[in-house]
Amino acid sequence: DIDVTVVGPTGIWVFEVKYWAGSITWQDGQWRRQKTYYETGGIPVTENPVVRQGPDEQWQRMATDVAKSIRNHAPQLVSRFLTNIRSQGGIVFTHPKATYHIAAGCPCEWGNILHWTRKLASAPRIKGWDDRTTFIVLDALLTRHHQVMATVSQKSMYEVGKRLIWQQEADLAAWVNSAN
Repeated sequence: DIDVTVVGPTGIWVFEVKYWAGSITWQDGQWRRQKTYYETGGIPVTENPVVRQGPDEQWQRMATDVAKSIRNHAPQLVSRFLTNIRSQGGIVFTHPKATYHIAAGCPCEWGNILHWTRKLASAPRIKGWDDRTTFIVLDALLTRHHQVMATVSQKSMYEVGKRLIWQQEADLAAWVNSAN
């Protein structure tokens, strides 16, 4: 149930995306989302209920599952890069007219699209992370995805990458042999 995952040389980023309008509040461990709507006859009604499952809990569950999937399906990466595997990211609020009243101590990072765009652009690269590493991570995540979702055909990005390399090597060898 991951909304957005970004994998690349800056690591693994997991995002819970919320298109919530109105006033969004987090305080004392509770999220509230103010909703305004109109009843029959045009009477405006404003509610400010507690959100039953907070987006921070949703994000933490997703981030934990991603880390577990990497540990289980790509243990070579754990020993190479990610001894303390954790996903970066947090909550992305996308509604342009939302206002935020989020107290210090919120259990995960949050922001709008611009905040996260800047954060991703300025994140430091992980030393030694290459395209192969990205493919291995994607393969591990796809393996987990196929465990929880019914799919018609399973694809491995790592296997696709290997086949592409083998094909290019064969094409290069054929070209060199034809030149002799």
